[in-house]
Amino acid sequence: MKRGLKTFFIAGIFSMMTASVFAQAPSFDLKKGTVKLNSGHEMPILGIGTYQLSNTQAENSVYWALKAGMRLIDTARIYGNEEGVGRGIRRAIQDGICKREEIFVTTKMWTSDFSNGDAAIEASLKRLDLDYIDLMILHHSQPRNDVDAYKAMERAVKAGKLRSIGLSNYYEPDDFDRLVKATSIKPALFQNETQPDHQSGKMKAHIAKYGTVMESWFRRKPSACLPSFRFA
Repeated sequence: MKRGLKTFFIAGIFSMMTASVFAQAPSFDLKKGTVKLNSGHEMPILGIGTYQLSNTQAENSVYWALKAGMRLIDTARIYGNEEGVGRGIRRAIQDGICKREEIFVTTKMWTSDFSNGDAAIEASLKRLDLDYIDLMILHHSQPRNDVDAYKAMERAVKAGKLRSIGLSNYYEPDDFDRLVKATSIKPALFQNETQPDHQSGKMKAHIAKYGTVMESWFRRKPSACLPSFRFA
């Protein structure tokens, strides 16, 4: 992926295509540029990702993205830049660019943290220096303990530390259902690879019954002229 403002997210587009087919499909407001998640919270459909950015790069990229009007910020524990993302958010708020409640922050719990999900959530909150995280997702399927990690996120939702929770990189319906059946809160968002050579059609159709938004990432060849996108 390119660095800085050239990594974007567009959330919900593929789910929108199936809205007329599935009664529980997410609700999109294209005038506001948001999608309403099954958690009841609204998520912007355009924003910035921070993969491969250093803390300094993440801070500056987030700050200028917010200044440009973006309100969706995506990071992850494994990216190693949650602190920089938090600094960029605070700078923007301090400069009067936006308010905290206008920003939607997503981060991801890495697999090595699944055995102690409660501590992982607290650590992300501390690194981001936020009172709550808008969305936390499990970064990859890991059957031996991802249910425990998801239940930790459910506890954090009840405690007001997380507002929405979801999954990433689950590629089979049975694997997705394995976790959903063992937990209480339906995933609000599902982030998977979706691109011309990998359409994720089976998973898009499967998660629609849960009202889950698909946010899609894809790898772009370094020589390509287009920016990196995330679609959902």
